[in-house]
Order: sequence, then C-alpha cells, then structure tokens
Amino acid sequence: MFPAAAAAANSAAPEACGTVPEAYDAVSEAYGAVPEAYGAVPEASGAVPEASGAVPEACNAAPEACGAVPEACGAVPEACNTAPETGGALIFIKEKPMNRYSKMKDGAFDVWFGNMVQYVSKMTGGSAPEWTHIPAEETAALNASYTAWHTAYQATLTPHTPGQTAAKNEARKAGEKEISSFYRRFIEHPAVTLEQLMDAGFQPPSPRTPDAEPVTYPEAEVDSSIIRQLTIHFRDKGAASRAKPPKVHGAEIRWAILDREPVDETELTSSDFDTATPFTLTFTESQRGKRVYFVLRWESHTNLKGPWSEIYNAVIP
Repeated sequence: MFPAAAAAANSAAPEACGTVPEAYDAVSEAYGAVPEAYGAVPEASGAVPEASGAVPEACNAAPEACGAVPEACGAVPEACNTAPETGGALIFIKEKPMNRYSKMKDGAFDVWFGNMVQYVSKMTGGSAPEWTHIPAEETAALNASYTAWHTAYQATLTPHTPGQTAAKNEARKAGEKEISSFYRRFIEHPAVTLEQLMDAGFQPPSPRTPDAEPVTYPEAEVDSSIIRQLTIHFRDKGAASRAKPPKVHGAEIRWAILDREPVDETELTSSDFDTATPFTLTFTESQRGKRVYFVLRWESHTNLKGPWSEIYNAVIP
C-alpha cells in the first residue's frame, strides 16, 4: 500500500478534470517504488501507463466535472472509485509467486532468487527483525549461495567457455538445493505467515492429507567413474522406477569416511538431504583411496522419517 500516493489522488480527483493528470503522476511515482520493494510486478507496469492515455482523453471529452469520467476510473479503479468517498490507499497487485523455481529459465531464476534473498535479508535484519527463528549463519549461507550463482550466471552472458557454462550449471544446482533446504526449515515455519511466504516469492502450500511415516527405505547404486566424486543413485527398495514413494519429500543421506565398517548409522556424522536422485559427494585429492560409508532414509513433507537402509560403502576414486 502507498498512502501518500493515495492521498494525492484523493485530493485531486473531486476538484476538476484538469487535475486528473496530477493524480496519474502520483500513481506513476508510487509505481516507481514497487520494483525496489517487491521485485516482481511486471503486470502492474503495463496497467498503469494505459491510464495515462485514458485519463486525459476522458477529461478533454468532459471538462465540466470529474463525475463524467467513468472510463478513467476503469483504468485506475483504486484511485477513482475509492478516492472521493473513502480516501482508500492505492493497491498494486504483485505477480503470482512461483514455487517451481527449478523450471525457470536462468534469467528468470536469477531475478527470482535475488528477490527472495533480499526479502529474507529484510525480514531477518535490523535491530528488531520480524523473523527471529533463522540463525544469522543460515541467512549468510543463503546469500553466499545466491552470490555464487549470480556470479557464475553473469559470466555466461558474454562469450564464454564450456567450463564457465558447466560452472554456471553446478552453481544453479547448488543454489536450488540451498533454497529447498532453507524453505523446508525456515519458510514452512509457524513464525512465517501465509502473506510473508508469498512475499518471499513462494506459492502457498496446497492442502494435504496428514503425512504418515514412510514405511519403506531407499536402495542405492554408486557411480565412481568421475575422479574425486561419488554419485549416489537412489530409489525405493525393490522399485522399478526412481520415483519417490507417495508423500515422500526426499532422502536423508548420512555418511562418513571411516577406517572400518560402522556398527550403526550413529557413527556416520555427516548429513545431507536431497529431494531427487542422484546425490553427489565431492572430495579432495588427499581423500582419494579412502572408504566412505553411508545410509539413506525417506523423509515426508512434515519431517516424518522412515527406517534406515542398509549401510553402503564405496572407495573415493
């Protein structure tokens, strides 16, 4: 809402048609502030300029009184319909948020990711932040993930090498993983209202029937064909396809580099989460030849966890 712009429109509308363009000027000023505040208002930008043409034509046709300018009111309903009676504030409708950021093209994803990070920073920053449930290091990690993606993406907007394209693709994959984890832990949270969730750029979650604990567990196949890297392909135990079981959000992977086989999963101290197969572990040159042990289990959308798989192992290539 923009009360200052509304006040300008309200005071101008009842007086005379000659002042209607001034009301439009106030609308233009208010619209100019929208991209900084929200970042995603492309449809509004198209609606307001049309009013600039409609208002003068209506005023020229009916110079006697503003009451004879119904067409102008149709173009800017908040300013015309509410100003004479209520002094209502102007309302700009934001573009419907998207949850399917993984389906966006790189350019759209870059804008969406940047807007989301900016909003989270606003809600967690300052002396009295509205969101106090998010640790500062988690916000910093989200910002770092965006910076890494944005830098890699910018490098591909001019003539570039195949290596820069590969780096951009890896940065996007890492960014989407960070967003998914951040959303699951901090956006789908009781402290975040539905309006705030949408302001952050996400669609409200669809109503779901209550989740149940997964009763099956993943099985894994390890690809060690790439040096210093293990790629873990996982699917439901005994399944022909790699589709996750119903109501399963993803798989938790616990792993560790050990000199001996672990007694159980509690000895596997590193933990990751992936919503889609495969999951990739990357190592250093000094870790080559060592053995990694890992287990997996399914996790529902409400963080209900299934049984652990058997313990797998592989040598770092």
